[in-house]
Amino acid sequence: MNFKLSLKSILFILSAIFPFALVANDNWAQVRIPVACIRDGKGHSTEMTSQAIMGTPLRVLETDGEWLLIETPEGYNGYMNISSVAVKSDSAMEHWRSASRLVSVSRPEVKIYVSPDERKPSDVISELVLTSIVEGRLINDSTVIVTLPDGRSGYADSKAFIKAEDWASRPFNMDRAMETAYWLSGTPYLWGACSTKSVDCSGLVRVVYFDRGILTLRDARQQIGIGKRIEPENLSELKRGDL
Repeated sequence: MNFKLSLKSILFILSAIFPFALVANDNWAQVRIPVACIRDGKGHSTEMTSQAIMGTPLRVLETDGEWLLIETPEGYNGYMNISSVAVKSDSAMEHWRSASRLVSVSRPEVKIYVSPDERKPSDVISELVLTSIVEGRLINDSTVIVTLPDGRSGYADSKAFIKAEDWASRPFNMDRAMETAYWLSGTPYLWGACSTKSVDCSGLVRVVYFDRGILTLRDARQQIGIGKRIEPENLSELKRGDL
C-alpha cells in the first residue's frame, strides 16, 4: 500500500517506535489505561470520535483543566480526559523511545500481574489490548517485566509479546491480517471505537492493519485516500484485504 502522509506525520509515527531526536519544548502524554476515549469536545457527554490504547504517545496541543487537546501518531486530533494519560516531558519521551520496549501481539487481552509468581484475579494491576507498546524486557523464558506509562511495574507471559523493533520490521502478512479480522467477529460495534474490545467500521480496518505493523489513518473518509485506488469496474481485480 502507498500511504499519502505528510513528512511530519511520518516522523511522528516513526518516533513512536524508534529512538528519535525531538524538537525541544514539545509537550507529550501517554495513554495509561487499556483503552482511552477521544472526544470532539471537553466533556464526557460529547461525541466519542476515536480511541487510543495503552502506551500510545500523544502530542499535547492544549490543556484546559481536566481536558487535553491531543494529536495521535496518525495525526488525529481530539480531547482526552487527563485521568486517561500520564503527562510526559520531552526527556521522559526520549527515555521511552530509547528504552527496551515490547508490543502485545496477543489477540485476547494480556493481564499484567503484581508478582511474577501470583496469578490470582486480585493480583491483576492492568491489562493490555492487541498492539499496546510498553517499556519492558524478558526476565526468563516464560515471563516479562513491563513498566506502564504511569510508572507501575508488573509481570506477564512472555509469549504474548515481541520486541518493538521486531514487530515494526516484520513483513506484511495478509493471511495473519485476515485471521485477526475473523477473530474480531462478534466484537461489539461502537461508534468511534478502535481496539479489540469494540470497533466501528474504520476502527476494524485500523486494528487489523496495525496488528501487522501498518498504521492507517483513522476514518473511512481518510482511509479512502491511501493505497492504490480501485474503480468499481475493476472488481475482478479485488484481492483479500482490499478496502
